[in-house]
Amino acid sequence: MADLLSMEMTGQKELIRAFDKLPDVVATKVMNSAMRQGANIFKKQAISNAPVREGDAGLKRLFPKRSGRSEKRGPGFLKKNIVVRRFKTADKKTLLFRAGPTNEAWYGMFLEFGTSVISATPWLRPAFEGKKGQVMAKIRKALWTGIKRETKKLAQGLK
Repeated sequence: MADLLSMEMTGQKELIRAFDKLPDVVATKVMNSAMRQGANIFKKQAISNAPVREGDAGLKRLFPKRSGRSEKRGPGFLKKNIVVRRFKTADKKTLLFRAGPTNEAWYGMFLEFGTSVISATPWLRPAFEGKKGQVMAKIRKALWTGIKRETKKLAQGLK
């Protein structure tokens, strides 16, 4: 899913210059916080968009009763299992956050893209497309706030 929906922030020369002046540990802390705040906006919209099962029509084929698991996946299970996770990348310079269903709610992607049995009910892609601008604005604002806060802390430490 990481390759499916992605955003890249470019053209922020002042922000990048200010960010580069921070020590690596501090810069990583600021970036993680800003990215998580942005991803949480997307997560809230995904939760709002996620379909909720109103009955068992057609779903018994997909979720047969096995050792009590079907009781666990009642109406609203998908909404309750949408999370934001951070992943490490090989290049150590790219931050990757994923907002989407947990492994427990794996069937959310079947609902998103459809199967041979179920027609697609997109809920994740519209959340991403609808909130992209707001997410970028939140990340930008959180980065500036974090840079100012950490720069102030560093300056106080030098006195």
